[in-house]
Amino acid sequence: IENHKKNIFDFLKFTSKDEVNRLSEPINSGYSKKLKKVFNLNLDLQDLKSELDKQARKLTKQEQDLIFTVTTDILKDLNLLMENSEIPEKHLSDLVEELRKYKEDLVFDFNKLKANAKYEGKKNRISILNIKETTTMEEYKEILEKIKGNIESAMEKFSVSVDVPIYYTTKNKIKAGFNIFNINPEETMKNFKQGELNIYRIILNDEIKFIPLTNIIFYDNINDKLPLGMDEGTNILINIPKEDFKFTKTIKNNIVKFEDDDISVIKINILELAK
Repeated sequence: IENHKKNIFDFLKFTSKDEVNRLSEPINSGYSKKLKKVFNLNLDLQDLKSELDKQARKLTKQEQDLIFTVTTDILKDLNLLMENSEIPEKHLSDLVEELRKYKEDLVFDFNKLKANAKYEGKKNRISILNIKETTTMEEYKEILEKIKGNIESAMEKFSVSVDVPIYYTTKNKIKAGFNIFNINPEETMKNFKQGELNIYRIILNDEIKFIPLTNIIFYDNINDKLPLGMDEGTNILINIPKEDFKFTKTIKNNIVKFEDDDISVIKINILELAK
């Protein structure tokens, strides 16, 4: 999907010991457009993950925690709220049941604590949401509004120095609202075995508001030992308002997979989106 190769030969041509004079001469090709660095998934990903996590650590603790909640199925309820659709009562009752279990399991699990020692402690959405057994649907909607406000303010605080392609894979059409894309297209496809897939591709640049789901979003950093990066996946949260993005190109392709002596075919539609 994304294949970039860096060419060193043009560079060597102008740095040869026999061409020293050319180094000081301006090159006038008549092309005035400013060139931008091209993102290379294999070469630049680690640096990008660290840089995005540095930016995420400048968010307030409340912003970091509330963003974490939308890495769960809270995201569905948030999008329902944004489109003024009814949120099923079962969603809230499931959270209340989760709260009861959370209270029962409040005793430290030292095995998990040891396993996650290098990451401090992983966050829990129940402790962040402040759900009570008496929480009403209206109160739950107020919590979702608070999440929405924090996400929108946080999205203003991120930028990328290079245009980065990001991907969203679904068997259906993409919906307006908050969507989680991925920097690595292979990650978006790994659970699909056969059938037809739509892969939506957007170029992440200065015009796109986004939040990277980095380590600081998933883990507390109490002892300041949390490593920089995106160890929970290379996911990016963006908001797609209705009619704010348009399709610019569609590419169709097929992938043949061989696994356990079985052959399966995935039909892929790559849909380019632009703001």
